[in-house]
Amino acid sequence: MPGVSLASRTLRNSALVVGARALAKVGVFLVVVLLWRHLGDERYGRFAAMVVYATLAGVIADLGLQTVFVRDVSRDRTLLDRYLGNLLSARLVLSLVALVILSAALRLLAPALFPYTLGAFVLLLTTSYSSLLRAIFYIRGRLGYEAVAILAESGLLILLTL
Repeated sequence: MPGVSLASRTLRNSALVVGARALAKVGVFLVVVLLWRHLGDERYGRFAAMVVYATLAGVIADLGLQTVFVRDVSRDRTLLDRYLGNLLSARLVLSLVALVILSAALRLLAPALFPYTLGAFVLLLTTSYSSLLRAIFYIRGRLGYEAVAILAESGLLILLTL
């Protein structure tokens, strides 16, 4: 944005993202309350455990590569296409490795949750690719789009829950 100081743009971007995340947290809280009331204690506990397992498997699907992507491409934007192409492919391979580990962990540690492995994998894939593609907004300093993406994801979550 020509004519706008870096400090002003940083403050605006920070306010947008923090505000969007705060609204999203309220939305997630609403979803948790609705799910808990609908599912009951035991079924909600299984659901929450699956989210935790999928999140842990997500660490394997990323391995810190997104941080390297943001750092390197922020410094040299000509690397965007090459890094993004490589990372999209690597993320798929790493997600498949995470699926194998997730399946084995559920089979051994929580056999009652094993039937939900595919659902957890879909959650892992969608959040993994979503965060990767949203990282481009950070690289380009276009956090208004990030705020819109956060609110859209939260709205979709609420709609799917109702």
